[in-house]
Amino acid sequence: MESRAHALMAGAFMLILALGAFFAYRWLRGSSEPVSEYVLVTRGHVSGLNPQAQVRYRGIRVGKVSSIDLNPKDPGELEVRIQVPVRYPLTRGTRAKLNMQGITGLAYVMLEDDQSDPRPLLADDPGAAAGGPPGSCRRGALPPPPPARQPPSSPAP
Repeated sequence: MESRAHALMAGAFMLILALGAFFAYRWLRGSSEPVSEYVLVTRGHVSGLNPQAQVRYRGIRVGKVSSIDLNPKDPGELEVRIQVPVRYPLTRGTRAKLNMQGITGLAYVMLEDDQSDPRPLLADDPGAAAGGPPGSCRRGALPPPPPARQPPSSPAP
């Protein structure tokens, strides 16, 4: 009788352990919701912003920063790649700002849509905000770099 109790306790322990491992895996795996990746371009500083930082849309936490890099075509520009679930469609009127969180100094990206251009940002719309203000959003490939300036030609003698 006593050996049956030990076997029952060991079986119950293994079942609880397996369930705990399953739920821990699901929690650590994160959401399986489809996301869109956007590229934020700025010539300003991004002090305090780190990969995995929050992205908020009008105050609601909607995504995260996936990477921060220099633009290989223009080292004066920083590219901040963010991931936002597709259920939060960003428009051409959406602008990004860098905000600080509380007294910790941690930065997050705040997306604000002023409804000035309600057309959605599309994957095949590479320069949606090219030439826009710093912090403009765009998705997909980067627009081609501007042509190099030609030095003024001197008049022929």
